[in-house]
Amino acid sequence: MPVGLPMTSTISWLVFWGMWSSPTWIFQRGPQTKYNLQHAIKATYRARDLVKQILAFSRQSKEERKPLDIRPIVKEALKMLRASLPTTIEIRQNIEVDEGTIEADPTQIHQVLMNLCTNAAHAMSEKGGVLEVSLTKFDLKADASSLYPEIEPGPYLKLRVRDTGYGIPPEILSKIFDPYFTTKEAGKGTGLGLAVVHGIIKSQRGAITVASEPAKGATFDIYLPRIDTTPSPSATERIEPLPLGGANAFFSLTTRRPSWKSAKNCSSAWGMR
Repeated sequence: MPVGLPMTSTISWLVFWGMWSSPTWIFQRGPQTKYNLQHAIKATYRARDLVKQILAFSRQSKEERKPLDIRPIVKEALKMLRASLPTTIEIRQNIEVDEGTIEADPTQIHQVLMNLCTNAAHAMSEKGGVLEVSLTKFDLKADASSLYPEIEPGPYLKLRVRDTGYGIPPEILSKIFDPYFTTKEAGKGTGLGLAVVHGIIKSQRGAITVASEPAKGATFDIYLPRIDTTPSPSATERIEPLPLGGANAFFSLTTRRPSWKSAKNCSSAWGMR
């Protein structure tokens, strides 16, 4: 894995923290800033977990599965996407379940949704369109199991990502989950996104299907085993107090002067040298 990825993520989030973690910035503003800060910290935890997941995937280490309510992850991912997608792409969210507990690694589920939605957005980048994400309950009966040969009969959550983009040609539909297969231009895709998604879903004892026609968009359906256990609080939901002062030293390596200044300012605010 390229060593620049964790470094880039660290520097980017350090600059972000530089804006939000300064005590002067916080105290001069009211409760809304505190609310925004909590979400900023949650976002940094998510970035940390994503880097951790990439490292774990490259080392083929075991993921940390636990009872997980998938609904907040879906909502959080869509909020992040809304901030980065052009206004020509409409996001429609339809979460019909009153509870959505699965046994999974939260970072992996977030990664699956972000990969699928990013691909969908790319398919609508020229003309715009609608990105629809839905979450429903799905119970696979034994007499219908032949229609879903990759999963066993039982209760599931069905996560659907649908777009109105240019679609997938039928001649390559069977290849889209192959590693390194991509239809994007050189430098715009690695061909690993859908392969990683497929691997994650299979490791969760689930299944993923795709239906598409040229010029009519694509629909990805993900089936994840549903459980009736109360989910544990996600690590990204816990906001720990920021440590200040002490015998702490901070080291920053960057070639960008604005990033260095921001790092210097926030480290001083934390009482570091």
